[in-house]
Amino acid sequence: MKLNRIAIGLVVAAFSVIGTARADYPNRAINLIVPNPPGATNDKLGRMLGQWLNKYLKQPVVIENRAGAAMAIGTQYVANSPPDGYTLLLGGASAFVTNPLVRSDLRYNFHRDFKTVALIAKSPMIFLANPSSSFKSMQDVVQTAEKHPGEVMYATAGSGSSLNIATEGLAADAGIRLEHIPYQGSAPAMLAVVKGEVPLMTEVVSGAVAYIKSGQVRGLGVGSAQRLPLLPNVPTVEEATGIKNFRAGTWWSLTVPHATPQPIIEKLRHVVDKILVDPSFQAIFQNDGLTIAAPMSLAETQDYMDSEVKRWATLYKTVESRLAK
Repeated sequence: MKLNRIAIGLVVAAFSVIGTARADYPNRAINLIVPNPPGATNDKLGRMLGQWLNKYLKQPVVIENRAGAAMAIGTQYVANSPPDGYTLLLGGASAFVTNPLVRSDLRYNFHRDFKTVALIAKSPMIFLANPSSSFKSMQDVVQTAEKHPGEVMYATAGSGSSLNIATEGLAADAGIRLEHIPYQGSAPAMLAVVKGEVPLMTEVVSGAVAYIKSGQVRGLGVGSAQRLPLLPNVPTVEEATGIKNFRAGTWWSLTVPHATPQPIIEKLRHVVDKILVDPSFQAIFQNDGLTIAAPMSLAETQDYMDSEVKRWATLYKTVESRLAK
């Protein structure tokens, strides 16, 4: 009986400590893992988000870049981290949506290993051309590919990426065949297009807008429902091709390990909601092609993530044979 009372006392004490830890969360520095290299737009998003989390949570937020394997290395690191709210992830569509479709070596599972605190930002994809090429419009691409199947080349940041899948989806809708030239990341792919080594490229707007503004590449069509105020002269893909309801883009989320206590998730969500509607936070990205997300409930956020997983899985099935060629 005495041992039982001691055991019960230890359990009660443990839960008391956990409860206290949740109540005063955070009481030390937080690590925000960005699974991309420094310098990219998503790195900027992570660093700015970290600064605003520090502003509201009153604790340091340390940015760690753990890049590689299309975000898989940093994502796996967070999946293996203690679920205590002190290791956060700037997750993304590549990590949670397209990686599971094209890679058999992933050890993490989105639904099993993570919970999404909030959607942070979105950026549509855009189809680009070297300005000295013969491709002045999306119709030029389609018409040339119809005459020369499989000879029109386009670059992306890698095989099986969301950019690759989306482009093959567009090609399937248009009834054409394109030749994919994969690169090890967006920077070398963009350099190849700027130099004229490859005439076309698919990229997210946030990674392309500076090159468009400087005249180094030409925007042919954007994968959003409407033209972007930032690029008013670039038509939507639907306008440019007549293909109805074509939508392609990426997104970033604040994500935690799955077993993170709900009170911590709720506190983080409450703070992030304030950040997302802060005009000074939104203004940072107004020239980057990023759309800061509107606050959503946890249920709405999860519904959005689930719909994205299903949407990309459906698209992948449509183009899988094209990717395997």
